[in-house]
Amino acid sequence: MTAKRFRFIATMIITLIFLLAWVFPIVWSVLNSLKTDQDVLAYPPKLIFQPTLEPYRDVLFGSGSILPNLISSFIISIGTTVITMLMAVPAAYALARLRFRGKKFAGF
Repeated sequence: MTAKRFRFIATMIITLIFLLAWVFPIVWSVLNSLKTDQDVLAYPPKLIFQPTLEPYRDVLFGSGSILPNLISSFIISIGTTVITMLMAVPAAYALARLRFRGKKFAGF
């Protein structure tokens, strides 16, 4: 085995280890979100379980629904985006087309 091939294999192994360390918490969170409360709190943890969407139903439509907050956040984000675009597009056009003193500084 050449040194170049060994370096490639070592790099791939290290990359795979980092990728697994990054992906594991995400996969664990998604799997826990599909479990019942009893399955989440079971010791040792259950790897085989009956998935359920009940926690999502409770969050969206239950007594502590997040939908009103999502709607208000959506309205605020759309409004902010529109206001920003109304101000930024003309400013970018002016900066690109017009010649004025301090143009480089304003562009920076």
